[in-house]
Amino acid sequence: MAKRPPKSSPDPVDPDLVTPDVEVGRGLRDGRAYVMPAGWRRLPSEVREALLECQDIAHRIAFLQQQLDTAVPEARALGASWGQVGVAVTMTPEGSRLRWREAAEELSATLSDVADRATR
Repeated sequence: MAKRPPKSSPDPVDPDLVTPDVEVGRGLRDGRAYVMPAGWRRLPSEVREALLECQDIAHRIAFLQQQLDTAVPEARALGASWGQVGVAVTMTPEGSRLRWREAAEELSATLSDVADRATR
C-alpha cells in the first residue's frame, strides 16, 4: 500500500456543541480551537487551563485512535498476523483480532474487488 502523508489533527470544535452556555474560541499555547462551558470562566485560571489541556489531549487521542483504526487493517492486508498486530499495539492477538477483524475483512474484500476489476 502506498504511504499516505501524515494527517493533521482535526479541529476539535463541533458546530453542534455551540450553544449560548458554551464558549468556542482559539487560544491556549498553540492556537488550537477549544469548547469551554461558560461556567468554567468562574474557575481559577490554572484549573481552567488544566481542563482545556485535558480536552486537547482527549481530542488528540481520538484522532490517533482513528489513525490506528486505519493502520491495523492495512497491516493485516499487507500480511501481518494478529499476533504481530497484538504486539505492535500492546494487546493480545485475540484482543486485536476481536477489535479490528471486521475492518480488516472489509478492507481485504475491497482490495480483492479492486484487483478483480483491474484484471478484467
